[in-house]
Amino acid sequence: MSELHPGRTTWAPTDQEEPVPAPAEVVDGEGETWTRTGNGTWYMLSFNPATCEDERDADYLTWRELVDEYGPLTSHARTR
Repeated sequence: MSELHPGRTTWAPTDQEEPVPAPAEVVDGEGETWTRTGNGTWYMLSFNPATCEDERDADYLTWRELVDEYGPLTSHARTR
């Protein structure tokens, strides 16, 4: 897959340690973008209580919770 999308990294649910440096944003398996906050937690950018069925989508998650529940996660391609 990395051959098709150079510059992207993917983390599986087994990748429990947050990467250093951590990416600013990742995309989950359903195509939702998650952003890292200043305190190291993650939240879903598009969360809307009117349209999201899973209340967990509103939570601020640790890396371990995010990759475990929503992984695999993929970084955006690096810009050159």
